[in-house]
Amino acid sequence: MTLQIWIDEQIADRAVFARWGDVHPFSGRAIDAERLRRADVLIVRSVTCVDSDLLAGTPVRFVGSVTTGVDHVDVEYLRSIGITFATAAGFNAKPVAEYVLACLFLIASDRGLATDRLTLGVVGAGRIGRRLGQWAAQLGLRVLYNDPPLERAGRPGPWSSVDAILAESDVISLHTPLERGGPFPTMKLVGTDWLERMKRDATLINTSRGGVCDESSIIRAMEAGRAPHIILDTWENEPDIDTTLMRRCRLATPHIAGHSLEARRRGVAMIARSLAAWSDGGASAPGGDAECEPGVIPPEKSHGARELIARRVPSAAGALMTMDATFRAAMAADGEGFDAIRKALGGRREFLGDAD
Repeated sequence: MTLQIWIDEQIADRAVFARWGDVHPFSGRAIDAERLRRADVLIVRSVTCVDSDLLAGTPVRFVGSVTTGVDHVDVEYLRSIGITFATAAGFNAKPVAEYVLACLFLIASDRGLATDRLTLGVVGAGRIGRRLGQWAAQLGLRVLYNDPPLERAGRPGPWSSVDAILAESDVISLHTPLERGGPFPTMKLVGTDWLERMKRDATLINTSRGGVCDESSIIRAMEAGRAPHIILDTWENEPDIDTTLMRRCRLATPHIAGHSLEARRRGVAMIARSLAAWSDGGASAPGGDAECEPGVIPPEKSHGARELIARRVPSAAGALMTMDATFRAAMAADGEGFDAIRKALGGRREFLGDAD
């Protein structure tokens, strides 16, 4: 059977899916149910809300999301009507961890310190958080992990409380999913309470989802002179971001922390494998891939990894500063939009892919 495959036009290597049928590119923010009347397969990014409004009455039976997070997808709805769902969980762990490492170098430089004088609090210790922590430890940082769901599930720690993270961390990096309910909600997790309890010169980095931070609280804290330093890659209300907040950030980028060329290819390959399994009558893996799991650097390789990271991070930090300047200029210029500059800045090469 020839499948009708609708795929976000910003997803690289779309031709990979032609082996299963006809490929129809679409704009991720503009797709609607009417355009899916002939679709069997839908492949999206985080900019597309996949729910009953989009899929009711369509023939779609497979949805793939080239993302780690799934807050843009009504997973329960898909399950209830028998639609197979697959994600590319972990595909962007390397570039996001690299982005934060580069930020750590900038933060240390701002404070006139060596990176090994910093304590890093990692909130969300999944694929990305663990990889970041492992690499940061190679640079000599003290790393604290906080992840209540994983702690409750019995995953090995050591774990730190939120109180310890806020009191002891020079840098807090957020790597949580966006959860609006349940036992561990993260929607607006970072608000006035967090901001007031962080160390005076601390830096908050958000590369997870914009909604994890309450931006209005951040702006109020900035106006009152009580805010930590802020680095944001993800924003509430994308693409209509708060440019006042953007201008006050230490570093600002347009949701590109995970946008490496290698990650894009990994994500497409993961969804393609899931589609192949589904089209052959098998079950599609709903998320993740073993190759994206953070490994443990063997002792005999740890010294080499440390040297590699130390050698390559400074140039990556410089590249981030260039992206920051380009983003600010584009957002200030008439006619430039968030999505346009995000596309222009996406697709960088990974620089630590061989560090593990």
